[in-house]
Amino acid sequence: MAPNADTRTIEASVRDLAGTDPSLAADLVHLAEGAIPRFQTAIAAGLAQAAIACTNVDQQAGLLIQQAVAGFQDGQFQASFEAVAGDLSTAATSAATSSAASSVGSVIVVNPNSGGRTTTNPGGGGSTPLVQITSGPATIAADKTPASPTTTAANPVSPTK
Repeated sequence: MAPNADTRTIEASVRDLAGTDPSLAADLVHLAEGAIPRFQTAIAAGLAQAAIACTNVDQQAGLLIQQAVAGFQDGQFQASFEAVAGDLSTAATSAATSSAASSVGSVIVVNPNSGGRTTTNPGGGGSTPLVQITSGPATIAADKTPASPTTTAANPVSPTK
């Protein structure tokens, strides 16, 4: 990177590289380690944009970018990434919503990092559902009326309630 390089150009290049090939994220983070602060911020922003885009399409790719960023123990770099990326679990929830809307059944998005909060899970189980999305019934009775779903993955549902 030239000392007079445009930070927006760096940000866009990083976004395009990491978005196209998430395995490059580790190399881009390594580049950030030796960069001046304004270039580090541009690299973090580009990686965050790539992580958001990848998380909506391929959660594993988004996770690969996040792991690369987590490997650089610099508070300012981490803050720059988080400022742009926000809460990536929201992006994952958006992807799950889209998936549930285009298919039949129910989807539960579980946050494995509960952060120490205590919540209730009336359906039991080891994880607390963060969001539950249920789409229409999967079967149609012989008289062509949709069957009522009576259970979900999270907890039983009474057809009378």
